Amino acid sequence: MIPFAEAVGQEIAAVSLSDRTKAEQLARFYLKVASLDNALEPTGGALGQVIAERLGERPGPHYTRLTPRQRRHVRLRLSGKARTHLDDIVAEYRKDTQTWVNNTRGFRDRARAAIHAQAQAQGEMPPKPMHLREAVAPIWPKLAPDWAWAIVESRRFLERARKAGLSDDEVLLIPGLRAAIGVLVALAVTQTLNGRNPHTGDYGDFQHVAQAACAGLPLVSHDEALRKLVDAIPDSPLEVISVEEMLRRVR
Repeated sequence: MIPFAEAVGQEIAAVSLSDRTKAEQLARFYLKVASLDNALEPTGGALGQVIAERLGERPGPHYTRLTPRQRRHVRLRLSGKARTHLDDIVAEYRKDTQTWVNNTRGFRDRARAAIHAQAQAQGEMPPKPMHLREAVAPIWPKLAPDWAWAIVESRRFLERARKAGLSDDEVLLIPGLRAAIGVLVALAVTQTLNGRNPHTGDYGDFQHVAQAACAGLPLVSHDEALRKLVDAIPDSPLEVISVEEMLRRVR
């Protein structure tokens, strides 16, 4: 019912380091509801595909077919029978997270500066915690268009998008890209308001939101923090549902 996502496999592996029982419970549940025939495209490829489609390319599948060997490997990992690979999986997840943190640092710094400038103008330094949606709203127009174009450029579609005459608003109307930018802005804002640095969970949240939105799928989650991030995205294109709601829909 749900395509396999490498992001989920990585997170379950990471959880197992601190709470093996919880990780095993998550893995058993995921094995029951996930399809091991198909897997979601990695985040970068998924974003590139939705941008290409907006530029007129023929829509393609948002999934890849898993080979029998890959299916077996995934099942062993999720069932906890491939523990010898656990350290490698977690190490790769941490490496990917750090790369993501480095690549987004410039925009996070811009978000922090904008929030601090706004708080200073209102005589409220340090910035006071507030409802995330309200905090994101004034930062969105300052950050979202540039961040969206940066992703378009990173996927090597900048020249084509400019030639097609896409405006800032039109780029941000690409659902998968809007969701990805939205969660990035929301994360930058919440990190600033809470005085913390990015962590691996932030990277996982970004992956889940971007992959689901690019594939046109609802996001199945009971994570309240993740729900707040999605709720803070202006005109969010992504629906977040509970497991119970997912099961009702497939009956």
